[in-house]
Amino acid sequence: MNRRSESSLTSLALARPATLRGLPDADLLGQLLESGRKPGQRADRLLQLTGGWRGLRRWLYSDASGVDLQIEERLRVGAALEVGRRLLCEQPPDHPLIDPATVAARYRPLAIEETEHLVAVGLDAGRRPVVEHRLGGAVDGVHAHPRDLLRPLIAAGAVAMIAVHNHPSGCGEPSAADLAFTARLAEAADLCGVPLLDHVIIAGAGWTSLAMRGQLAGDNG
Repeated sequence: MNRRSESSLTSLALARPATLRGLPDADLLGQLLESGRKPGQRADRLLQLTGGWRGLRRWLYSDASGVDLQIEERLRVGAALEVGRRLLCEQPPDHPLIDPATVAARYRPLAIEETEHLVAVGLDAGRRPVVEHRLGGAVDGVHAHPRDLLRPLIAAGAVAMIAVHNHPSGCGEPSAADLAFTARLAEAADLCGVPLLDHVIIAGAGWTSLAMRGQLAGDNG
């Protein structure tokens, strides 16, 4: 932790919250820990042990033990990370998904998930979301049938759809299974009158649009 005293850090943050942006990770985490138990040293060890913020979030949502955190501290840290996750995706619920970049921005929080998630977004004529259907899976994929995604969209009166899923590996390249599923989904969606406009893969800090790559029909190029 910096040479500043923990009390001066707290006073500084309370006076000018923007100064938090310049604090090291361990100092930030230390603000959430009990002041009487050497929070700076414990925060530094905790980040080293878990590998950083992503690893810390993974640990908080697991049953792992061996990390020096009180129950109250664990709740505070978890709440802070959840606030950050929600800030990433906070948009007006009817914000139109006009292009792949807009879709990727809305679903950017999927990038920090440890397992794959598949989202079917039903749109109105103005490309505003009217329904969202999510399916969770394992590290290596989500096993779904096109009808599982289309049924709730049809019931909600959607006139088009976009599919979104994440790659926990961080690689944005579509797999052969991704392309095959997209082709089946596009065919089924056309038959149901809810055409598939795009399938966006969220991975790490980036994203891939199958529509932009001309791969909605499963063509590997």
